[in-house]
Amino acid sequence: MILAFFRYWLETVQEYTMPRFISYVGDIDVSKRILEIGPLTAPIFIKHEANIFYADIRSTDEVKKLYAKDPSVNVDNICSIDFVIKDSYERVFT
Repeated sequence: MILAFFRYWLETVQEYTMPRFISYVGDIDVSKRILEIGPLTAPIFIKHEANIFYADIRSTDEVKKLYAKDPSVNVDNICSIDFVIKDSYERVFT
């Protein structure tokens, strides 16, 4: 099972949606392969808790460079990206 979550979606989730979302995540079989897209510093699943892989449109180094001067992001907490999507999110998923 490959499951993809988008950071931009999570950042815009309304408060009333969160309990349903948490319930849904709790039903996921973490022994299956899971693909999380755009985890940045707040992944839904953590490597030692699930069979998780992280993907982004940038490599780990590129993501760290992008956020290097952003005071709201601690670059030391940026997840290591396993797979780089070779196009934009919009082109890949539309």
